[in-house]
Amino acid sequence: MPFELVNNFTSHIFKALYASQNDIGNLAFSGISLYVLLASITVGLGGRSYDQVAHLLKEDFDELHSLGNWLYSDTAKKWGDMTAIARLSSGFESVIFYPCNLLDHFQRISQLIFDQNLRKIDISNPRMWASEINHWIRWRWVGSDSKIFDKSMLTNNKLIFIYVVSLIAYWKNPFDPVNTEHDIFYDEQGHARNVEMMNQNTYNYIYEKSDDNFRMLFKELERPDLYSVIVLPKEMYTIKDVLKILKVFCFIFTDL
Repeated sequence: MPFELVNNFTSHIFKALYASQNDIGNLAFSGISLYVLLASITVGLGGRSYDQVAHLLKEDFDELHSLGNWLYSDTAKKWGDMTAIARLSSGFESVIFYPCNLLDHFQRISQLIFDQNLRKIDISNPRMWASEINHWIRWRWVGSDSKIFDKSMLTNNKLIFIYVVSLIAYWKNPFDPVNTEHDIFYDEQGHARNVEMMNQNTYNYIYEKSDDNFRMLFKELERPDLYSVIVLPKEMYTIKDVLKILKVFCFIFTDL
């Protein structure tokens, strides 16, 4: 399983998104889910578009189109496993709304490998379908009543891919509010603010090297298959400084 590829992909996307916001703001996305979504789009592309996205994913999907037993190919198994991991780890759910006819083979790949729901749109009634798409999103996006799609965004040659992730993970050792104290915090503009700080005495894994400008705190979650990783810039450094050198790390922990 190319976890290094997924992690590198996630790192590149995160850095690009962070830079697009002038290095401020909060970001949250699921790298593996986005990786799977782009793969599901790529199998339906051709020519230059296919080459560009396949190169980004560092993947060749020819087996899914050239083999008679494509469903049992190595490519199908790998992406089926990747989809299952995305679904189990972050509640990944995906749907395609489409107004045109889709190739039968593309539909089979979408459903059998990438576990996508297919919903055909009647473009003659764009208002109803815009409402239907927004309802689909709101049903899965708890607490949101916003209208993401407008009828003007629906055309007879546009496919709409949507994926939703839902991750609920509690810390194994939650912070005790009794230990909360006031301290100085520097916001995204570098302004000092007096805020409430959570404090806790626990044992955690920490990654730190003297020549790095950051340290990494691994805080356990109740789910044994997940870890939360908190990257902390060292004194005199910013998140922007850290992102310039932060690379993908592979850690193997042994019982201590």
